[in-house]
Amino acid sequence: MNTRIARTLAFAALAAASSAYAGDLSPKDTQFVTKAAVAGLSEVEQSKLALERSANPKIKSYADKMVTDHGGANRKLEKLAQENGWMLPSAPDADAKAKIDALAQTQGDAFDRQYALNMKADHDAAVALFRDAAKNADASALRGFATDTLPTLEQHRKESGELPPAARRN
Repeated sequence: MNTRIARTLAFAALAAASSAYAGDLSPKDTQFVTKAAVAGLSEVEQSKLALERSANPKIKSYADKMVTDHGGANRKLEKLAQENGWMLPSAPDADAKAKIDALAQTQGDAFDRQYALNMKADHDAAVALFRDAAKNADASALRGFATDTLPTLEQHRKESGELPPAARRN
């Protein structure tokens, strides 16, 4: 009998701790936080590769801006997560890692082309994600973060389409 009560109490304590650690985010907000963190981490990693591998000054300049801007957004999201007890991924997920690894296998013009295509696709997805969160996130802190970050993402998307034409060709 005492063992059953102890197990029940331990399970209840664990469930309460997990809920508190998750910061009671709705499933929709949890999905946004996860996707936003993964996108930011992935874009920074891809851009660091571009800084190392590209010889194109426009690609390098864009990549430098991505590292700076997304690094800043990542730190803001981390701060929000710490303040609210939300869990964030600490590394890109398997899909993002596969994209980074594939990019790392390319060189020269092929690298620049793939990087530019990745940045356009990634920013198209990020803009849609952040627009939705700016309007529909349940947590006001996330709505504010998404609203504040969205103009920068829209600018990044625009600039990704302006990368050198050789970088954008398939």
